[in-house]
Amino acid sequence: MKLRTALIGLGSMGQKHLNALQKVDEIDLVAVVDSVPTRRIFAGDVPFFDDVAEMIANRRPEAVAIVTPTITHEETALLALEGGIHVLVEKPIAHSEAAAKRLLAAALAANVVLHVGHNEQYNAAFVDARRRVDAGEIGDIVAINSRRFGPYPKRITDVGVTLDLGIHDFELILSLVDSPVRNVHGFCASKSEVGLDEHIVANIKFGSGVTATVEASWICHRHERSMLFVGTRGSILANLGNPHLSVTRGNNAAVETLVTEEFPIERTNALAAQWRTFAACTTHGCNRGSCNRAIAALNIATQLIQS
Repeated sequence: MKLRTALIGLGSMGQKHLNALQKVDEIDLVAVVDSVPTRRIFAGDVPFFDDVAEMIANRRPEAVAIVTPTITHEETALLALEGGIHVLVEKPIAHSEAAAKRLLAAALAANVVLHVGHNEQYNAAFVDARRRVDAGEIGDIVAINSRRFGPYPKRITDVGVTLDLGIHDFELILSLVDSPVRNVHGFCASKSEVGLDEHIVANIKFGSGVTATVEASWICHRHERSMLFVGTRGSILANLGNPHLSVTRGNNAAVETLVTEEFPIERTNALAAQWRTFAACTTHGCNRGSCNRAIAALNIATQLIQS
């Protein structure tokens, strides 16, 4: 049976989720919710509501997706979770680590799925890079460097670039490095008139000795989404924007032995893949590792913002 699902939020990201849902056979979209009446046009034939509680009472969804401003995540998710409804909430999971832990506790108490929308986990280039790292193709990971540059988002007014872009890479890195974070420090190169961070450089040190550097920007005059994985026997440069891998192997002390291979990657719909995983979790269950990782990523972001 299909999962009766409601989409809450029809802004820019919500519309992307709406498009992805049309590609997922496991989902039956039974309602959309948005407080802006003019967005009703995006709903098409799907019943439209401007109030979440009213929608739940009328449509009784089994699951909801929360694609609204970060500050609203906790209240909206708790309403659903405490009503026994599975929740997929866009990243970041909540506006604070304490709020995120309350959501996880509510999900555990109600025995429902809480899934956080870190959709870059399903990016085809990252998936293939991870497969190669896990297979030991470049030896043990020593360092990870990521860069994520995008245009200034008119849609976002409540969080800065750390929670908009940087948190993607914090979560990806945490999923690869099985070691506790020992140290986080960084710098904000620019702040908006209202105090939001616009360009950050973050350095993370893990207990195992692995280091990670994350650079994220709204104000760099270029678009880039890349990750460099440095191992003891090689490296992988993953282009996440235009899926492609460059894999280099050999003896770094003898440059002439280095060999680089190029691997174009077929683009896939990461949001649709995420939705299929979510639907499967509601049927077969899943561990809470992704939620704990989302909370840990939020912790890193919070440390940077407060530093």
